[in-house]
Amino acid sequence: MREKPLVLIADDSRSIVNIVSVVLKARNIDTLEAYDGRQAWNLFEEHEPDLAVLDIVMPGRTGLELCSDIRSHPRLSHIPVLIMTSITKDSDLADGFWKLGTSANDFVTKPFDPFDIADRIERLLRKAQQISDRKSSDSEAPKG
Repeated sequence: MREKPLVLIADDSRSIVNIVSVVLKARNIDTLEAYDGRQAWNLFEEHEPDLAVLDIVMPGRTGLELCSDIRSHPRLSHIPVLIMTSITKDSDLADGFWKLGTSANDFVTKPFDPFDIADRIERLLRKAQQISDRKSSDSEAPKG
């Protein structure tokens, strides 16, 4: 078990990764940084972070592809995912995307308030911890 939560931040914009990382580290959350989809997946599989923050449009693999892979992976599917994008409801690219939705736990459009995204991440981490605690207590309960 980790001493502090670990969050993977994946975006091809180094400035966005740095801003989110600084705000999370100030809240005692460790971070892994990735700048393309392949690097993000490699870090995700190697470290199994407690949460992933994924940009949709990245070189290598998109955030949507990564989210889908996380959800279909038996060992990783429980890990919360927050999607970030500059695609808005008014953009041409978004039309089908908004109708289909994602399997992400939360969604943020750019530009965003770094403190808002940190609040969202903390909420998702708390919720994931509560679910994990319930599963642990259920498995320890006597069966009758």
